This record gives sequence, structure tokens and C-alpha cells, in this order.
Amino acid sequence: AGLVPIVLAPRSYVTCAAIGLACAIAATLARGVLVAELGSNLRWPTYFLSVLIAAVLGGPTGTVAAILASVVLGSTVFVPQPFAYPARLAFDAVSVGLFAAIASCIATVAILLRHALLRVHERTRALEREIARRKAAEDLAGARSAELESVLTALPVAVWFGRDATCDVVVGNPAAYAIFGATSGNLSPSAPPAERSDLLRVRGDGGVIATADLPMQRAGRTGRPVLGETIELEFRDGRRTQVLMSAVPLHEPDGSVRGVVGAGLDVTAEAEARMELAFDNEALSRLVAVGGRCASSGASLQECLDEILAAALVLTGATRGTLQLFEPASRTLRLAAHHGFAAHFTDFFAIVGPDGAAACSAALDASQRVVVEDVEASALFDRATRGVLRDAGVRAVQSTPLRSVNGNVLAG
Repeated sequence: AGLVPIVLAPRSYVTCAAIGLACAIAATLARGVLVAELGSNLRWPTYFLSVLIAAVLGGPTGTVAAILASVVLGSTVFVPQPFAYPARLAFDAVSVGLFAAIASCIATVAILLRHALLRVHERTRALEREIARRKAAEDLAGARSAELESVLTALPVAVWFGRDATCDVVVGNPAAYAIFGATSGNLSPSAPPAERSDLLRVRGDGGVIATADLPMQRAGRTGRPVLGETIELEFRDGRRTQVLMSAVPLHEPDGSVRGVVGAGLDVTAEAEARMELAFDNEALSRLVAVGGRCASSGASLQECLDEILAAALVLTGATRGTLQLFEPASRTLRLAAHHGFAAHFTDFFAIVGPDGAAACSAALDASQRVVVEDVEASALFDRATRGVLRDAGVRAVQSTPLRSVNGNVLAG
């Protein structure tokens, strides 16, 4: 294989002719060795070999030069009295003619083989170049794929890949799996039951969204991008995550959809912040309204207390509550307003003394809010108080003392 480029290397006409002449001279020297060593005076065998070599290395030009030089050298060197008399002249002429004919046939076959070898060599080189090009392309694609994988791993944005137009198989980057509380697997809602994630349902502005109408599935079905839709993912463990999502279909050359790419951003914190801001604005508006009504000349104390209790229920998200006024002389709390409780409850807590087994008296003593998450497990209540709370369906309690501008407790 290493000699092929040398044999087939392009050469000038002078170089090819020189190769043919050199081959003829070498054949003459070889013939001399045979004559000296073996006593054999065969005229043409070494020259046939020289023509073959010249045809392979020098092509047609080298062949012609080798044949001409071989005829001259083979007819004169080591030949006693060539063409000396008519019979010898005829013999030598026939010998030269036969040599030229046979050498031409040998050279023709050699040149044809050389051309065939050249074509094979060119095709081999072209194939090697193509293999090298494809390997370089594969290496580049592998490097790009590794770069893309690194980018997807580092991205805080969730990216999903639907493997088909219906998105029956969906995989994602680490951020996408993190939203689902998983590390791998099929994230498609239409996956086989054994492969499905913990996703329970998906909600939008109009309620629960059918699987076929999810952003990625819709993009795969219609072949058009779906941009900037906010959906809420509800999981079996009770988690809810809001995602701002877009989906873009991937097309084959014939226009058919072969897959879908989806990108989403977890906006749960932003949504909660907006809700809290709206809640704070509503609470502030309600407190301003309560303050305005209570400051009006026509408002009664009971109306003001009822308004204050209603505002407190909204601010805390509670469904039931009481408001008790503090009487400094007796250091007792007197029930002044209530909402959602029956007479048995309000009668029991109508007046709570400083030693009462209730959250309100504990908050008064501590001068700070008291929160009881489990009424049944708390040692704050005695049996009677716990029974009244149980009968009223109360399982958790919080009590907050209300103070004046100078720090004195007014109510709880």
C-alpha cells in the first residue's frame, strides 16, 4: 500500500522517458550478469521486464523510451556482429520485431492495469476523505451535543422534548424533572400507567385542561407554536406548581411534525407574591374602611367591633372568630363580638378570667400572639374548655392582643 502513491505519482514526460531509458540500461546490465555468470546469451527476457517496469512507472512515454532503448541495446550490446550478413540481418530483424510486438502487448496490459489501479486509488482516497469528513462531522456533532447537554443541565428553565407529534413520550432537562419531583422517566400525561409521573391534573384559566389540549400536545397537533400560556400542575401529593409555558413543533422536510420542544418557567413564587400583594391591598383597604366607619360620628361601638372582627377574619383567613374587650379593673376578657359560633360556645367564653384555660388569657399574660395548632394535644386547655372547643369543631386556635398607641391592651 505504501508503494502505490510512488507508482501512481504524476510525472513529466522527461521523467517518464528517463525512467524508460534507465530500465533499458538496467536490463542490459542484468543481461551482462547472466552472460558472465551463466553463459546464457538470451537476448530479450531482461528487456521484457524493463518494459513492464517502465510501463508501470512511466506510462506510455516511459514504455516507448524503454522499447526503443531496449531495441538498440539488445541488438548491439553482447551481440557479436549484429546485422553482419544477410541471414543474420533477417534473423535480427525478425527478433527485434517480435520483441517490439511482445513488449508492446506487455506494456499495454501494464498501462491498463496502471490506469485501473489509479482509478481504484483515486476512489480509495475519495472514500478516505469522505470517511474523514463524516468522522469530523460526527465529532463536531458530538461536541455540539455535549455543549447543548451542558447548557440544558445548567439552565434554570425547564425544557421538555416530545419524541412524537402526540407527545406520548416526553423527557426533559434537570429543571423539568425537578418540577415533577423526579430525576428521569416519561413525563407525558398520556404515558402508560406504569410509566406515568405523579402529575394528577393540569389546570388553566378555564379549569381542568384535557391532555390533548395541553400546550405541547396542541403544538404537535396543529403544527403551530403555542406561546406564553400559564398552567397549574397539580400533583398527587398535593403540590401545585404554576408554569409559564411555550411549545414549538419540530417539522420533517415534508412538513409533518416529528416532535415538540416545550419550555417552561416555574412562576409559583411570583404568582403567590401577586396573590399576597393583592391580599395585602385588600386588607389595607378594608382596614382603612373600618377606620373610617368607626371614626364617623354615627357609628356605634358594637358596629365598630363587628367591623373589626370581620376585617380580622379576612386578614387571617379564618371562618369563625371572637373579639373580647379587656377590663383592667378585673383583668378579665369580656366577649364583645363573635362570628360563626353557637350560643353554648359564646356563653362559655362570655367572660374569661386571668386564670382561664383559654388561648386568649395566655395571650394576655404573654402580651403576644399565641397559636395552638392542635387543641386536643395542647396542655393550655382544661377538660371543660377542650370539650367546648371540640363540640364547636375547633381544632386550632390563635389569639392576638390588640393594643392602643401607648401599648395598653384593649382587646383580644
